[in-house]
Amino acid sequence: MTPYRVLFLCNANACRSIMAEAALNALGGGQFQAYSAGSQPRGEVHPVTLDVLSNAGFTVDGLHSKSWHTFESDDAPHMDLVISVCTATVHLAGALGKPTAVLLSHDPDWRWQRSGERSPWYPTARLYRQQDPDQWAPVVQRLRNDLEDLAAAGAVGDWP
Repeated sequence: MTPYRVLFLCNANACRSIMAEAALNALGGGQFQAYSAGSQPRGEVHPVTLDVLSNAGFTVDGLHSKSWHTFESDDAPHMDLVISVCTATVHLAGALGKPTAVLLSHDPDWRWQRSGERSPWYPTARLYRQQDPDQWAPVVQRLRNDLEDLAAAGAVGDWP
């Protein structure tokens, strides 16, 4: 079975997206191949990110900050899903019709409305909303559950 390819996008690609890439590759059981990139990459992984990952038992070998342009060549891997907390990158993925998971804070920008799992502008986007300030664990758990369901179904077409 071909792994489900997931791209984590963040502006700087120095911390959050790098951690997500490392975690999904380690915990995905071969069902996922994770990548990360940024619209304005910092060019290096934040040292605290490397410490956090190492202390949690994840390998940090080969992790590096990279541009989303890395994935525009003909031989780049085709992504099945884009996940982001940085909405600028979500607008691009949504406009391209890519299956997209958007992790939203408890008080999102007006474009994401106040409730619901869908975006009226991007039908391939699923919205994961934070219910309380600084409480990301339930948001990440819901995304994890959806990814596990997706892996169990073995079908890319089941998203969103």
